[in-house]
Amino acid sequence: PQNIFGTDGGLYSKKSIGPSLMALPFYALGKELDGWGAVQLALLANALVCAATAVIFLQIGRGLGLAEGHALTGALLVGIATPLLPYARTLFSEPLAALGLALALFGALAERRNTGARLSPLPVLAAGAGISLLILAKFSNLVAAPFFALYLAVVWFAALRAVPRQTRLYRALLFGASAGLGLAITV
Repeated sequence: PQNIFGTDGGLYSKKSIGPSLMALPFYALGKELDGWGAVQLALLANALVCAATAVIFLQIGRGLGLAEGHALTGALLVGIATPLLPYARTLFSEPLAALGLALALFGALAERRNTGARLSPLPVLAAGAGISLLILAKFSNLVAAPFFALYLAVVWFAALRAVPRQTRLYRALLFGASAGLGLAITV
């Protein structure tokens, strides 16, 4: 069963909070629009999440230097040759976890290329937001966070001479805060 009864007699979902939070705006919009079902609109949330995941994989392919056709083929394969397509019609947590993983990977890879006089905070924020989505999708996905943190630490250690210590510390705190948001919401 998807739900269990608590000690107070109330019915509680065994699922994580992420899919519910993701569907909430769509559900609210459906309640406001006449002729549209709130549940039907809420079920559109994962379709958009799956499409966003494919777009992020396209950007990852481009960032890795793949030819446009190869990057597009990879993104299409993510959409049609994985369970993302069947999950697009449900409110399961897997599409949200896939989006979080793709966003964390995109941010981590972009941080590796983030150089120059003014370092953009967006790659670190994207990696942390991806980890937050992973945690919101399913708490057990927290196991991925240390691996991304370790990768970013290696990237920052490689830039030891080019980036001041305070900047590296700021970026680490920025990643921790954005990744910790999903953990705080879950807790």
